Amino acid sequence: MKHFLAILFVLSVCFSVNQTANAAFPPAPNSTSVLILSSTVSGGLGSQEANAITLAGFTPVLCSPADWALGTAGDFAGYRAVCLGDPTCVVGTSTIAAAVANATVWGSIVDGNVVIIGTDEDFHSGSGGTQLANSAMAFVLADDPGQTKTGAFISLSCYYHNAIAGTLVPLLDAVSIPGSMSVTGGAFLGGGCYNNAHIVATHPALAGLTDATLSNWSCSVHEAFDRWDSLNYQVLAIARDAAINYIAPDGSQGIPYILARGVRVLSDITLGPENDTNCIVGPDHQLTATVTSGGTPVVGATVTFTVISGPCAGVIGNAVTNGAGVATISYHCNTPGTDYIKATFVDALGNTQTSNIVRKTWKDCAGPVELSAFSYSISNKDVTLNWSTSSELNNSGFEIERSTGNNLWTKVGFVNGNGTTTNQSNYTFVDRNLNSGTYNYRLKQIDFNGNFEYFNLSSQVIIGIPSKIDLMQNYPNPFNPSTKIDFEIPDMGHVKLNVYDNTGKLVASLINDYRAAGYYTTEFNAVNLPSGIYFYKLEFNANGQNYTKVMKMSLIK
Repeated sequence: MKHFLAILFVLSVCFSVNQTANAAFPPAPNSTSVLILSSTVSGGLGSQEANAITLAGFTPVLCSPADWALGTAGDFAGYRAVCLGDPTCVVGTSTIAAAVANATVWGSIVDGNVVIIGTDEDFHSGSGGTQLANSAMAFVLADDPGQTKTGAFISLSCYYHNAIAGTLVPLLDAVSIPGSMSVTGGAFLGGGCYNNAHIVATHPALAGLTDATLSNWSCSVHEAFDRWDSLNYQVLAIARDAAINYIAPDGSQGIPYILARGVRVLSDITLGPENDTNCIVGPDHQLTATVTSGGTPVVGATVTFTVISGPCAGVIGNAVTNGAGVATISYHCNTPGTDYIKATFVDALGNTQTSNIVRKTWKDCAGPVELSAFSYSISNKDVTLNWSTSSELNNSGFEIERSTGNNLWTKVGFVNGNGTTTNQSNYTFVDRNLNSGTYNYRLKQIDFNGNFEYFNLSSQVIIGIPSKIDLMQNYPNPFNPSTKIDFEIPDMGHVKLNVYDNTGKLVASLINDYRAAGYYTTEFNAVNLPSGIYFYKLEFNANGQNYTKVMKMSLIK
C-alpha cells in the first residue's frame, strides 16, 4: 500500500529529466529547459515531444495540470519554450484545460518562434509524424538569436474532432489575435478527413518532409483552419482535398493545417525588420528582403513590397536583389498607426513566393507644436511673456496660466495660434498690475480637436517692491462709470486715497489704512456721480516722511 501511494504521489507532481520531484510549479533547471504540460503528451519523458526536445539539445521538464495552474508569467518566462503536445488523439479539450484557463499568463511571455500543428502527429509517428515533431520543435528552439525568447510548440491533436465548422480555439488566443483562430472540426467535407497534404513554404519546421510523408493521414487531419491569424502566421502546409479558403504562393489551393510564426519563418523570401517604430515626422523606414533558392542567394530578382493593411495600405514599390540576394526599399507613412507589410517575388518556375509579414508602427512622437523659446521680462508690476514656435500642427492657440506657487493655476489670457505652419512664429502676452510676490507661468497649447499640451516657464517670476512713492494716471480716462487707480509705496506706512469734485468737496474715500510696501490697484466707481472733472489725492506717511500727490480725471456719461 505504501508503494502504491508513493507511485500516486510521483505521478501527481512535475518532473525534470533526472526525475526530481517538485511540490509546486517547477522552476526551470537551466536556460535551455522546455516545459511540457504532461496531460498533452503520450509517454511523459519518453514521449515523441520530449525526445524531440532532447534531440534539439534542450532539457524537457514535465508539469502536471495542477502545477501548471500555479505558474506566474515570471515562472513560464524561465523556460526556453512551452510545449502543448499530442496525447495520441484524445477527443475533447480536457487535457488542455489547464493551459486554456491561464492562457493569458503563459501566453504573455511567448515572443519567440511558434508552430501550430492541426493534426495528431504522434498517432502517425511511423509515417512522418516523428519527423514533423522533430523539425517543428527544432524550429521553435532555434537561435533567434541568443536563445532568450520563449517559443511555443502546439499540437491540436484530436481536441476538436466532431466539432462544427467555425469552432473557435480559445487556447490559441494566447499566441495570436484573440478570436482569430477557428477550425473545421469533423463537420467539414467527409468528417474532416484529408489525405492530400501539400507543403506550401520552404521552412525549417518541415525539414525532411514531403507531401507524400504528410499525406494519407486520413481523419487525423481534422483541425484544419477555416480562419487563422494571417497577420502573424504563415501557412506551411495545406489539405488540398478540402473546401478552398487559401491560395498558396505556388498557386495551390486548399485549407491550412500547419502554421508558424517567428524570425525564421520563410518561403524563399524573408522580410525584416520584424517589428519597428518610427515617428511620422522623421526619417524613412527601410525594408530588407532576402531571396534564396535552396540556400543560395537569388541575384537580380524583382521584389515587390506591399502594405497589406494599415494607414498607408498599398504597394510601396519594387527593388532588385543584389549579389547577396538582398533587396531594400524605403518608405514613409504620414498617418499614425501600424502597417502590416509583406514582400513577394516570382521564382524561376513562375510561382509567386510570399515573405513573412512584418509590422511597422508610425507614431506621432512630437506634440502638435515645437516650442523653441519661452522667456519673460518685468516692467514695474507688469510681466511680459515671449515665446516662439519652430513648427505648428493644427494649433488653435495658447491659454496663459499663472500660479503663486501653490500649484493652483488660473487662466489669465489666451493667444491665437497659427494653425499649421513650418515657419517660426513669435508670440507675446502681457500680464499687468501684479502685486509684489513670486509667480509661475505656463502655456496650455490647444489644438482644434481639443487636445492640449503644457509648456512651463523654466524660472519663477518675482515682482519686487517699488523703489519710490508714486501715483499713476487712472485708466481708462475719461471713464464711465468706473476706473482704476494705481500707486506704489517703498515702505510700510499709512495711506489715504480720496476723490474730490472740482469744488474741492470729498466725494469718495477709497483707502484710509496701513499698507505694506508694494504695488496697488484700487477701483473707483462713480455710478452715482454726475459727469465732470474730479481729482484723486494720495497721502502717504511713513518713517516721519509725508508724501502727497494729486491727479485729475474725467467722468463722461
